[in-house]
Amino acid sequence: MGGDPGYALQRLEMAVAHLTSGEGDARTRLLEAVKDHLNFVHRRDIPDTLVERWDHIVAALTSKGSIPRTLLRIRNSTASNIIGEIVILAEALRAELSAANSSGKVLGRLHSKTPQVL
Repeated sequence: MGGDPGYALQRLEMAVAHLTSGEGDARTRLLEAVKDHLNFVHRRDIPDTLVERWDHIVAALTSKGSIPRTLLRIRNSTASNIIGEIVILAEALRAELSAANSSGKVLGRLHSKTPQVL
């Protein structure tokens, strides 16, 4: 890992809020959540125990090439499934950071980063 899991959680939670309450269909909400939140999360920010789940989400978002191209070509139900995976990842990361906090491990710091291309 070596990144900032606290920052990843912050961005994932913002994405989940947008995905669950934003306007538009699942594909539209997913594209906005990627642009506004998930693009700032780097693979290194995800704990090793959850990186496979992150990689699965990224692979699903880029299965047809670029993210916008993928979201234009997939079904809305497929986008909903990806949203579900993002929610599960956020919950798992929250639980992992909570457990680390309870055991006295240092959590990642929260700050801004430059966006990346997933």
